[in-house]
Amino acid sequence: MMLLGLFFHSTSTYVQADLGQTWPLKDPANSPVYDLIGLYIRGICHVAGQ
Repeated sequence: MMLLGLFFHSTSTYVQADLGQTWPLKDPANSPVYDLIGLYIRGICHVAGQ
């Protein structure tokens, strides 16, 4: 789960969604694929946490 968290936070730089002040670092080479990966990882963590 630790590596999954590292992967999730490293992909947060490349999402297209505006994360505001939560994650101010944003790369201009972003992709909607990273948005989907982030949603998938969040879903796994929420299901595993129950």
